[in-house]
Amino acid sequence: MINRLLKIIFSLLLFISMSVSAKTIVLIHGLDADRNIWYEQKTVEALYSSGFEDASKNLFLALKELKKSTVSTSKDVFYTINLPWFEPIESQAKILKKALTDIYKQRQEPIILVGHSVGGLVARFYLLSAKQVPINGLITIATPHLGSPWAEMAWRTMQSPIGDFLEMMGTDKWTQADKLLWQLSPNAKTSLVHWMNRQKHPNIYYISIIHSSLPAISKVGMLVSEVSQNMNFVPALYRKSVVFTLRSRHKLSRQDGVLLAKILGSLKDPEVVDSKPNIKDKRNN
Repeated sequence: MINRLLKIIFSLLLFISMSVSAKTIVLIHGLDADRNIWYEQKTVEALYSSGFEDASKNLFLALKELKKSTVSTSKDVFYTINLPWFEPIESQAKILKKALTDIYKQRQEPIILVGHSVGGLVARFYLLSAKQVPINGLITIATPHLGSPWAEMAWRTMQSPIGDFLEMMGTDKWTQADKLLWQLSPNAKTSLVHWMNRQKHPNIYYISIIHSSLPAISKVGMLVSEVSQNMNFVPALYRKSVVFTLRSRHKLSRQDGVLLAKILGSLKDPEVVDSKPNIKDKRNN
């Protein structure tokens, strides 16, 4: 009982301190997606309801137009950005870095990064780069921090005659994703993800939103294991992440947005908080 009380107090203090500067949020999409996925899956609806404004259009405005923007710098805002999802993690991180630099020029305040799936790894790679803009925290949703067997299987498929056929057809960007898929292989000890997991990370907030399989869904339906989604199992981040669990498939959903709004708005719900690395303790239905 005492240990559970201490965990709850720790989590409450974390969210209270984070809410002070959690005003600029950057949403980073994952594999086989673009920025529209956050809208299509209704994930941003709860952000709107909790007072956030969508400032994404500001990234496409010229400086003269930007000064006339209707989005106030005193408002909580979120940005959605486009990344070439089929390119290696480091290539995507370069584009993310440019976007974050532009956003920081507009907002001049620490940023919270929110990454779905591979987007969480791109965000984490950025955190290891030099000359960052101020980052307040990282929230990952269903991210394969330890890799995914599915990615290795897809990589092997791309090396087979099937991959040659897709390349010949020239209609599928999966044929360009072979390096990225290899990076996500849990058995690739020389991969970028394996290297990332052993590097020193900045002292910021880390929050893992884990998608757990529904009872009616086969484990085959889970692209990323629950353990892999938990940043507490990353050697460099051991016991540094607060964990939330949702019963959901791998893709984004409305309930991700609801939970995200609670976190960002410091609406505490101790029943779904678990800062221990044991991800099987709690479930949020």
